[in-house]
Amino acid sequence: MPLSLLQKFLLSNMSFPSFVFHQLFVRLAQLSPEISLKDQNIPITGSNTGIGLGAARQCLKVDANNLIFAVRSIFKGKACRGVYILVTDRDALNAVDVGVTLALTLQRHFPNDFALEKVGRLLQHETTIAAIQAGNSLAEIKKLWADDLEDFKKRRERFMIYQSR
Repeated sequence: MPLSLLQKFLLSNMSFPSFVFHQLFVRLAQLSPEISLKDQNIPITGSNTGIGLGAARQCLKVDANNLIFAVRSIFKGKACRGVYILVTDRDALNAVDVGVTLALTLQRHFPNDFALEKVGRLLQHETTIAAIQAGNSLAEIKKLWADDLEDFKKRRERFMIYQSR
C-alpha cells in the first residue's frame, strides 16, 4: 500500500515548505533499464540518506552488485556487508521480531564485533539481552516478555484513539 503524502511528510525530516517544493518540482533522474552495472565498482557518497540513498536504489534496479557506500561512520575504512530490507506489507511486518532476529544472527556470527550493549540501550530489557547473548530462539525470547506485553496492551487500551489492527 503506497504512503500518502501526509505519511511521507511525517516520515521525512523536512520542513513543510521544503517537502511541498520537493513533491512538486524535484524528480530524481531514472537510469535507463537498458543499462547494466553488473560487476562494476560503484562508489556512492552519502548513501545513507537523501540523494546518495536515491542513487543507490537506482543502481540496484539496474543489476549493480558491487556498490561501495561511503558514509561518515565509526566503521570508516572497514568492509561493510550490509542488509537491504524492503518492506512490501507493513501490516504483516513485526518490527520487533525482525530486530530481535537480526540481533540474534549478528550475535551468533560476530560475537566479538557486534555491540550488543547498544541493543540493550534500545530495548531496556536485560533479560532479553541475556537471552540473545545465550543464543535462545526468537520464540523463547518472546515468552520472556509475553505477560508484560499483555499487561501493557490492557493498560494502553483506554488511551487508544484508533482501532487496533
